[in-house]
Amino acid sequence: MSTFVFDKLNNRILIFLFSVLGGLTVNLIGIISVSELYILLISPWILRPEKLKSEKSLLTATILYSTYLCCQLLSELVVGNSLNNWTRGIAVTIISFLTFIYLYDKIKKDKLLIIIYLSGLIVREYLFPTMEEEVDVAFKFHYGPMLLNALLIVSYFLLKEQRRTLAIILFYVTGFVYIALDSRSMGLTIFFVGLIMQFGESALRNRRKIMRWTLVLIGLSYGLYVIYIAAVLNKVYGGEHSYSQISQMEQPYNPLNLLKTGRAEFFVAFEAISDAPFFGHGTWASDKNGKYIGKVFEYQAGQINEEYLYQLLSEGGNYATIPSHSIIMGAGVNNGLLALLAITALILFFIWKCIQAMDFNSPFIFILTNSLLTIVWSSLFSPLPHLKNIFPFLFSIILVLYHKKMNGIKLKLLLLSLFKKKEVKQNSENVDNTHFTNTKECNFQT
Repeated sequence: MSTFVFDKLNNRILIFLFSVLGGLTVNLIGIISVSELYILLISPWILRPEKLKSEKSLLTATILYSTYLCCQLLSELVVGNSLNNWTRGIAVTIISFLTFIYLYDKIKKDKLLIIIYLSGLIVREYLFPTMEEEVDVAFKFHYGPMLLNALLIVSYFLLKEQRRTLAIILFYVTGFVYIALDSRSMGLTIFFVGLIMQFGESALRNRRKIMRWTLVLIGLSYGLYVIYIAAVLNKVYGGEHSYSQISQMEQPYNPLNLLKTGRAEFFVAFEAISDAPFFGHGTWASDKNGKYIGKVFEYQAGQINEEYLYQLLSEGGNYATIPSHSIIMGAGVNNGLLALLAITALILFFIWKCIQAMDFNSPFIFILTNSLLTIVWSSLFSPLPHLKNIFPFLFSIILVLYHKKMNGIKLKLLLLSLFKKKEVKQNSENVDNTHFTNTKECNFQT
């Protein structure tokens, strides 16, 4: 017993440090964290075949990761990309897979490690900020993620205390505050977590009403969007960045226009893929003549800033590469349509498992719902490195909670089956006793 407790404590300390040191980076094959370096060093123990084949869902995830990796390798060989560039691209996939397997193996033995890891993320962001604390982006990239992780931890303890309504209100209020502070995507995610927690369970219970709920949700969302745009244009809500962005739009009340302005790289990626559909342009491919970066400027400002474009191309580096800012579209830009389909299949697999894992009685339900929305948004509108920086933890949460729910269902079915067998046996015994009594009475009368 004491050994078990000691091992559990060791794992909690280890996962906390693993989470924290994910922010301490060194430059080897591109930028790599101390935690990722640790994962590479212990990879022989992580990649044990018997472990990967032990569960059907884990084997499926392994096959999907491997398929995407093969598509990357084929593309890079055909395109003839530089060694430095293609190894950086391959490293993202390999580290993502290894980290996912490692975290899944740990968390399935102790689910409280989810809370420990989130705590580590808060300390990581405090010790190793994602970027410099400039006034206009400090909340969005530094304080915002810290507060979100703290909110998720609070939601767990509130649900443990049966205070669900308070948790929902907290998510609503926090979502509005984030949007007001120019962190729209994070704020919307938080707000919709609260919305799903309030109405999702009743919608799932009565599936005939799902379409009705969906239409109501779309109408409500657009209504809130109109109010938001009006408030920003009148400078009563939102930050300076939101005002400068929205005030330049021709039709600000069209949500698609805001998406095109805020995530222009996603739409430009379609053109980049159409120019090299089969094998892509290669990882970190340079935008040599500025064709795609210029398109981004057109989406965002309506015209190309020639001077700034020339400056970016002259400096080189990451800002002179073909833009995508999307995990799915980035896979297509870098490695072609096969890679795009492979990464989409991987993401859809975990989205489906997440939906199956939804248990509104679980204290982890807010965390799970946030994981689902984060995966959907990041897959479409976040850069490819999110695949190794964020997704492994989310994937591991999903698969652990999926198996927890499935095992619970199996246990209920087993107990129900045993109860029915016992009931049948008792009924049979009662029939036999009745038959014996009746026979005895007949004999006595005779």
